[in-house]
Amino acid sequence: MSLEQIAVREVIEDYLDQGWQVGDPRAAQDVVGFLPDVVLRKGDRHLVIEVGQVGGLPRRSVSALRRAVEQHPDWRFEVKLVPSDAPAATDRVAVEEIRDRLDLADRLIADGHGDDALLLAWVAVEANLRRMLADDRDSAPGTLLRRAYDEDRISDRELRHLTDWRGLTNRIVHGFRTDTDAAKASALLGLARDLSDRAEPRAAWTVGPA
Repeated sequence: MSLEQIAVREVIEDYLDQGWQVGDPRAAQDVVGFLPDVVLRKGDRHLVIEVGQVGGLPRRSVSALRRAVEQHPDWRFEVKLVPSDAPAATDRVAVEEIRDRLDLADRLIADGHGDDALLLAWVAVEANLRRMLADDRDSAPGTLLRRAYDEDRISDRELRHLTDWRGLTNRIVHGFRTDTDAAKASALLGLARDLSDRAEPRAAWTVGPA
């Protein structure tokens, strides 16, 4: 799977979390005059997204695409850029670094910085899921959660909590405050530490309570 394909899937998952629905690019082509990578709709609003590598989309082309889309009322155009190279194995977060980030998240909670702690805890969750599933395809976070659940690595309850927390971290990343309290941040931190234990190679492990 190419970086662009991974990015398209991640974009779609992020916007589905925000209440958008996936549209038909071929139907949109009749409106905007080109075949978009992603088309999303929410009520009367439409969002067209082009995904490309850094430096791979000429500014002149982007401007032309934006004009073609935004000449229509309630239609908006965005570009999502991805790195030109796939991350190497050495770019993965190491086990020691995961533990360091969780320790830092503990201190942030104690200092009243719940949102910052939540982000660090989520980084650890995602890194542990990749280790646990031996994921080498740079799968989107939503895909990691579904795989972990389908393979009985996480329980129903954990899937629900992780899905909710992923929505919170998306809001933080996009510039919104969640005012995450210490109890909620600590709960995610505890689950992140539990996933660290489960990600360690061992003969048997136990899924959390359903």
